[in-house]
Order: sequence, then structure tokens, then C-alpha cells
Amino acid sequence: MHFEEIDIPQAKRAEHLIAHPGFWPAYLEQVFSHELDLDDLAEAFDANPGEADAAASLVFEGNTCHLFALDLPDRHSLEVRITNLDFGDESENTREYALVHPDWTRPGFLATIGPDPAGPGLAWAELRALVAATPPGARLGPATRLLLLLPILGDADIPLGEAADLIAQAFTAHGAIPAAVPVLTALAFDNDCFGPVAWTTDQTYGTGILVCAAPNSARTIPIAHGGITTRQSHRLARLLGTAG
Repeated sequence: MHFEEIDIPQAKRAEHLIAHPGFWPAYLEQVFSHELDLDDLAEAFDANPGEADAAASLVFEGNTCHLFALDLPDRHSLEVRITNLDFGDESENTREYALVHPDWTRPGFLATIGPDPAGPGLAWAELRALVAATPPGARLGPATRLLLLLPILGDADIPLGEAADLIAQAFTAHGAIPAAVPVLTALAFDNDCFGPVAWTTDQTYGTGILVCAAPNSARTIPIAHGGITTRQSHRLARLLGTAG
């Protein structure tokens, strides 16, 4: 296979896919794969296995690039890109999570799930702040944002009571049946994508941005380091709820 033969698909907005009855079982399968399979998750979200299979094919197959964009204050946004490459005899899919801003010279990569994983991408304080920063009237609400970002959460110091309440509310808001919510919530803290790791405040630049202790995380250096100014980094730290 020569790289010039690969047709790289263009990104297309895909928020409409979230309405598919099998979307959440398909999207979250990797988070729970050690304990729950796709059929289990379909049952948990009151879908049937056929709907979950159809959603998995729609979201993770073919030659496609699905873009989910989460608008945030001060012109920031968080993009989730699911890129699927079909080589005929094999296929590959990669999820990339990045913070972007029109004034930055490079994206702030958070995490990648796929053949070359890099993560985790968010500490709990950051995930909570990004969900809380949902602008009024946003296309994707707080519960949707939390579940979209849940696969890249990995934190050894999560306040379990607060986190469990918010995560359970998000599962409930997106159709998880009452009997399944406690199970899904408990398993979410033992994420199969990335394990719990330590986070510390970056002291080198004094911006308040957290850095991750996991050696294979994109977050071992400050977000968008080298592509944003100190002032922009301070604004980002406030957005992420980590500014001192």
C-alpha cells in the first residue's frame, strides 16, 4: 500500500449522528470493552443490537471523517474527529481530540484513540470545566459534551461523589436505563482507553495549565505549547478551570 493511494476523507460535521439510537453504545464501546460488549451497551441504552451495529458501521467504517465541534467561550472550540480509512483488505479508524482557536498557530492536541493511542487527554477538573462552559443555546449540551469527552478522561484524583453524580446524569439524559446507570458510572472510572494517572500544574510557564504524568500522553507538555502566547495560555487555563 502506497501512501499516495490512500484517499484521505474531508471532515464533515456529524453532530446529527448523535441522534441515532445506537450512537452511544457504538461510541462508548471502547470505554467499557473489558466488561461490556456492544450488545450489552445497546441494552443499557435501551437500543437493540441491530441499531448499535448500524451506528458502529456508520460512525467507524468506510472512508469518512466525522467532526463533532464543541463551541466554548472566547472563540475556543473543542473538536472530536473520527477518521476512517478503508484500504480494501483492511481498515483503520482514529479519534483525535483537540482544542482550537482562530488566533492560535497550532491546535492544542489532547488525545488520540486508535492505532497509535496518546492519552489520557483530560483531568477531571478540566472535563468538569469544559462541560460547565457550555454556552447558552449551544448545539451540543453539557450532558452530550461529557459523554463525548469521557473516553479521554484519566485521572487518579477524581472526586468520586461529584463525578459520579455528573456522569450518571449524563447517562440518564441520553437514554441509559435506570438499572444500567450505576454500572456504567462505576465502570467509567476504570476507563479502558486510558488508566488513571497523576496531573500536576505546569510550573515552567506559570500559566496554570495541567500536565500529565503518563509518558504516552500528548499532555506531557502544556496545551498548544509553542503555538499560543502566554496571555492566551492564561485564558485557556481559566477556561479549563485550572488557573491559580
